[in-house]
Amino acid sequence: MTTQHQEIAVSREVRDEIERFLFREARLIDTEQEREWLETMVDPEIKYQVFSRQLRYRKDTRGSGDKEVYFFDDNYADLGHRIGLRETGTQWVADPPNRLRRIVGNIEGFEGMRAGEYQVYSNCMVTRNRMVYEQMSYAYGREDILRRGADGKLRLLSRVIDFEERFVRGKNLLFIL
Repeated sequence: MTTQHQEIAVSREVRDEIERFLFREARLIDTEQEREWLETMVDPEIKYQVFSRQLRYRKDTRGSGDKEVYFFDDNYADLGHRIGLRETGTQWVADPPNRLRRIVGNIEGFEGMRAGEYQVYSNCMVTRNRMVYEQMSYAYGREDILRRGADGKLRLLSRVIDFEERFVRGKNLLFIL
């Protein structure tokens, strides 16, 4: 997940801007404003991936397959399609709607590989509640690239989510992590 390059910490001012970006993003997604999130905070060239790692004993050298299993490997159109499906109201898992609450922490910001880009690491916990007895919590690490647009605003260019669970215990992941 981590790209190797020299990590140069961003200024305090930029770090605060990155944190405000991530906190606003969490609020928009948790309050079912995914369309606004997509249109105002996501770069059209987005690469959005969610994966889980195969967990094996260190001494187990059998198999040479991929160590990651991808749940999502989306672009801007894919994210728009996922949001559009929820907006139709025809997804039975979204009626009654999920109640989401996420915590974003351990935020680190570094200068990116290109001017105007920032490498951002964070850890997240999201709790999903639905109906009376449906409650699940998910923990994951994120590696983002934020890019400053011509308008001076940050947009999400890349997100790679290292999902902690090997198998999803909850009924679905039909929400934006």
